[in-house]
Amino acid sequence: MRLLVRALAVVAVLATAVLPQQWAAAHELSDGSAFVEVPVYTQQRNLSCEYASLVIAMGAYDAWISEWTFDELVPASENPHWGYRGDINGWWGNTDDYGVYPE
Repeated sequence: MRLLVRALAVVAVLATAVLPQQWAAAHELSDGSAFVEVPVYTQQRNLSCEYASLVIAMGAYDAWISEWTFDELVPASENPHWGYRGDINGWWGNTDDYGVYPE
């Protein structure tokens, strides 16, 4: 399962580097920065921000995937580096339920 999650992360990173991107000018951007248009998306659960950010990033390249799909791909784990720690529907701001970290 961890291998699958890592493979998906690699694909997402490579897609952002390889696929053509739509850039738009913005006011007061510093040299070397850019503005990438991304879709508007509402996070589905209290603590699903990691999944929501992936949905937004992939949606920018028309690769739509549901937040709920990640439930099947990311295992539960007490260690947030190995899987989702806690309850994704838990209350925001606590330290018992707080998501997953990249490794």
